[in-house]
Amino acid sequence: MDVLALRILPPLGTPGPSRGATALTLAFALGVAMLSAGCRTDWASRGKPTTEDGRPTIITLADIPSDQLVTLADDRQVGVRIDAGRLDLVVMERDLFGNWTGHIITSTRATPGQDSLHLVSFGGQVDFTWNSFVYGTAEQGTTTISVAGLEGAVGGRVMNGVWVIALRQKDLDPGDIRWTFLRADGTSRAGVGIFGPVAS
Repeated sequence: MDVLALRILPPLGTPGPSRGATALTLAFALGVAMLSAGCRTDWASRGKPTTEDGRPTIITLADIPSDQLVTLADDRQVGVRIDAGRLDLVVMERDLFGNWTGHIITSTRATPGQDSLHLVSFGGQVDFTWNSFVYGTAEQGTTTISVAGLEGAVGGRVMNGVWVIALRQKDLDPGDIRWTFLRADGTSRAGVGIFGPVAS
C-alpha cells in the first residue's frame, strides 16, 4: 500500500490572487494498479456517496456536457460542471464494458460569469500521470486559460463558462500558478495564485 497526499487549496473568496490560503492535507492508503497511461489508483472512487449538500458524488456522462471534459487517457477524463450553485471537479472513468462513470473529487461555491481559479494537487509516495488540476469559472467572452512554466499541461478551453487544466506536477502551491485568461478579442488578464468569485 502507498500513501497519497491530497491537497485542496481553497481560495479566500476575494478577487485576485489570495495569500495565506491554508492547504487541507488528507492521507489515503490506496492500492496501485498500472495501466498504459501510467500509475493509476482508485482515489476517485473513495469519496462519500453524497456531497455535503446531499447531491450524489457518482455521476454519468448525462450529468456533464462532453465539451466540458478533457481527455487524459483512453479510459479517463477530467471535467468541471456547475450544479446547484456548486462548481464540481469530476473525474470520469471507462470500465471494461465501455461504460463511463464519474466521481466528484471536490466541490466549491460557483458564481457563473465571474472569474475564479482553484487548485487540487496530489503528492506523497504515489506518482500519477496527472497529479494536479487547476479549474474554475470565467467571465463571458473568455476563451482560454493558460498556466506558465508548467510543462505538459492539457485543457484550458472555456466551455459553458467553466474550464479545467490537468498538470503532471505534484505538490503545487498557489504561488506556482501563473495564469492568463484570454478573451476572444485578444485582450487578457494575468496574475499569480488562486482566487474565488467576488463575494455578493
